[in-house]
Amino acid sequence: MTAALGPYGVLVDVHDDGVFDDWEAKQGLRCLLCGNKVEPQIPVGGKGSETFDHALLKHWTRDRLEHYGLSDATVEPHIGDQFPDVYGTKNGIAYAVEVQWSHLDLDTARARTEGLRAAGCDRVVWLTRHCNWVEKLPAAGVSDFRPATRGGYELHTGVLRHQPARRGPGTRMAVARWPLDRFLRDWTSSSTDELAWAYSTATTAGWATVTDWEQHTKDQAHEIATKKRQLAEALAERDQLRTDLRTARATANSHAEKIDEQAQTITDQVRTLGEQDGTIADQKKAIGRAVAENDRLTSAAKKLLALNSQAEEGRKKSAAEIEQLTRTAARLTNTCIVFAVLCLVLAIGWVIWLA
Repeated sequence: MTAALGPYGVLVDVHDDGVFDDWEAKQGLRCLLCGNKVEPQIPVGGKGSETFDHALLKHWTRDRLEHYGLSDATVEPHIGDQFPDVYGTKNGIAYAVEVQWSHLDLDTARARTEGLRAAGCDRVVWLTRHCNWVEKLPAAGVSDFRPATRGGYELHTGVLRHQPARRGPGTRMAVARWPLDRFLRDWTSSSTDELAWAYSTATTAGWATVTDWEQHTKDQAHEIATKKRQLAEALAERDQLRTDLRTARATANSHAEKIDEQAQTITDQVRTLGEQDGTIADQKKAIGRAVAENDRLTSAAKKLLALNSQAEEGRKKSAAEIEQLTRTAARLTNTCIVFAVLCLVLAIGWVIWLA
C-alpha cells in the first residue's frame, strides 16, 4: 500500500517525507477504492522494543505534565477501577492520559474513557499508535514512539485547525501536525485559547484551540443561516410549486371531464354512424338495384330507339314509294284523260263523219 485514506478522510501517501514513519505497521488507514483497512509494512530491521517505547512515552508524558503544573502526576495510579497510564491534577481539574501501543477496538476504548470520567477524571486523552478511532474519541495519533529519531514526539492526526477550504468558498477544520509537548501544554492550560475536543462534523471530532472552534462555530452559524435562507426560499418555491400543481391538477381534472364528455359524444356518434352504416348499406343495395333497372331500361330504350329508327327509315321509304306511286297515278290519270278526250273527239268526229 502506498496511498490510503487516514482519519477525517485525509489522503496519506507514504512516498511523502516522514509519512511512512508516521504510519508504518499502524492501523487506522482505509483503502482508497474499497474502504477496507490497510497498513504499510514495517521495513527490514523492524522497530525497537514495544514495551520500552511504550513505557518511555508514559514517563515522558508524566514529566511534561509535571512541568506544566501537575505536581501529583503519576504513572499508572489506581483511579476507581482503572489504572490510567498517567494521571494528575491541576487547579482542581483531574487529567488522565492513556498511552496505547497495541490495537484497541473502539467500544473498549470508549468504555475505558467513560470509566475514567465516572471515576472523576475531568479530562481524558488517548495518545495512540493506531488511529482507527482517533476521530471518534478524545485522542491523537503519535507519529513515532521513538522520539530520538525525530527530535521529539509529534502528533500527526487528531489535532485540527481552522483554515480555508481546499475547493470552493468557505472554511473547514483540517488536520494539523503538532508537537506533543505543545499539545500537553495547551491541554492543561487555563488560558482563553486552551485546547478543546469537539465535533467538526456530525460524525468526526478532534482537538483544536478555542479560537479555532469559535471561528468554526461562527462559520457554521453563517452556513446554517445561509442554509436556512436557502431552505426558506426552497420552501417558498415548494409552496408555489404545490399551488401550481393544484392548479394544474384542477385544470387536468376539468380537461379530463371534458375529454370524458367528448369521448361519450364520440361513442354516441360512432354508434349512430354504425346504425347509419346499415341504412347506407341498404340504400347502396337499393341504388344498385335502381342502377341495374336503369341499365335495363336504358338498354330497352336503346333497342326501342333502334327499332324506331328502323321504322322511321321504313316510313320514309314507304312515303317515297307512295309519292312515286302518286306521281305515277297522276301521269296515268292525265294519260287517261287525254285518251278519253281523244276518244271523245274521235267519237264526235266519227259521228260527224257518219252524219
